[in-house]
Amino acid sequence: MKRKIFILSAIAALCTLVAGCTDEVKSNQLDSLQLSNTYVSIAPAGGSNTVTVTATGPWQFVDDHSINTIPDWLTVEPTSGNAGTTTVTFTGTGSEAYRLAKLKIKIGDQEQYINVAQGTDAASAVKIAEALTGPDGRKLELTGAVTGWYSNAEKYGNFYITDDTGTILIYGLADKDGKFQNNPLESWGIEMGDVVTIVGPRGNYKGDPQMVDVTLVKLVKSLIQIVGTVEGNIPKEGGEKEIRMVCKGGGPTVTIPEADQAWLSVSDIRMIPGVPDPQFPTVAVPDTAVVTMKAVANAAGARTSTVAFGSTSGENSSSVSVEIVQEGAIAEITVADFNAAEVSQAQYRITGVVMELYASDKQGESFYIQDWSGKTLAYRATGFKASGAKVGDIVTVVGQRGEFKGNAQLVSGTFEEIKYAVTEISVTDFLSKPDSKNVYYKVTGTITSLMGSNGKPNDYGNLYISDGTSTLYVFGTYPGYGATGDNRKHFIANTGIEVGDELTMIGYKDTYTDKNGVSTIELCGGIYFSHKKKN
Repeated sequence: MKRKIFILSAIAALCTLVAGCTDEVKSNQLDSLQLSNTYVSIAPAGGSNTVTVTATGPWQFVDDHSINTIPDWLTVEPTSGNAGTTTVTFTGTGSEAYRLAKLKIKIGDQEQYINVAQGTDAASAVKIAEALTGPDGRKLELTGAVTGWYSNAEKYGNFYITDDTGTILIYGLADKDGKFQNNPLESWGIEMGDVVTIVGPRGNYKGDPQMVDVTLVKLVKSLIQIVGTVEGNIPKEGGEKEIRMVCKGGGPTVTIPEADQAWLSVSDIRMIPGVPDPQFPTVAVPDTAVVTMKAVANAAGARTSTVAFGSTSGENSSSVSVEIVQEGAIAEITVADFNAAEVSQAQYRITGVVMELYASDKQGESFYIQDWSGKTLAYRATGFKASGAKVGDIVTVVGQRGEFKGNAQLVSGTFEEIKYAVTEISVTDFLSKPDSKNVYYKVTGTITSLMGSNGKPNDYGNLYISDGTSTLYVFGTYPGYGATGDNRKHFIANTGIEVGDELTMIGYKDTYTDKNGVSTIELCGGIYFSHKKKN
């Protein structure tokens, strides 16, 4: 969290030395450019203010590689002028957040600056609920207990704080020297359960609110702290897990959510007395509490409970939360059934075609997967990028049913395998490949006929495609991976596919020889990938 920072603007005086130092102070104004004011203030509700520019020649506001650029919230008119006197108007839109724009004016090789500020650079002390719904950029002071760590917590100081109104992510904390990305948790000695007061701007990431690059104002150490690591899950067959904690007050108290009490309970609490250091016998050493949590057998998917442990001393009380995870069975289901499932910790395995990569994920671990029943987003499936899987491959992924803005997605996932690596080739090249039911290809061609090899129309997607040089017989068009023969019935007609459309299929090569000895090369197990309507 941040201590309050007051930014002072100072103008340095130039002392001219000749034989000694005189008391004369030179003006900071340029001979060729005079400004009526170098600081412009705009009200939080929005509005305009002016500065008079007097110049001996052409001048303009300049953008030094986006450093002194005019921001979107500010309009400057005009942004350039000639010799003489010009009134420049600065207009800002309304904003509850404090914001500052530093603008540069240049005339010849000389430069001058104007600072345009809106609002006041003071933090508002609010509850977390107000921070969650407020505008970005607003400077806030929040107080809450540390309830969880986030990615790269040690280096950057990324963690969650909670008060009685909600929980928010702290993304970036300055250390005691005011430096960021410098192991601030160690610098301040922040531990789980500590109560902190921070100051910083409210921001967001993809719509999720967070406090960004904050400084610490106050730290109140918790009366209870977890000792050691809390790693490993309780097996699905049931079992116990020990959690050790130091209680500086009474306790510990254990609170299990009511919804989880049917499968999770406390089987034992024992105390290990603290042993004083012989060199400092009068220094009190807190006792260590060992709480044993017990879970019954789990026949469903993985489940998680957030258990609160508390300690009280007089009017002061502290609590710390620990996630208890019990493993569960992995259900193999279709994409449609996955999308219809409830958001939970249950584990699901789905197999389908990689339809496209999720471009917004810079880590390259997210992709859309589709089987015959539907499509869903596998969001950051660990191992996907390293596997080398590509669009068109048939893959398997395991994860939980999550949701983002009402859309189902697979989260906390693991990329399990490339079931079939699919090679994209032309119709002509496909015809020259050896027969194999374990080698899959992606082939694109124009539909030349919706007749079967017997020259008759059919309901199962038997058709011919051509790349302009060669023609290939597709023995059945399935609506996606995992489809059965019944699933392909009427698929072509229901999808509106016609002769002349461009069709992309995934399948393996086989050769069928009829009773008359006539052989036909076929694309079999044909999985529909996409199609484009004819012009």
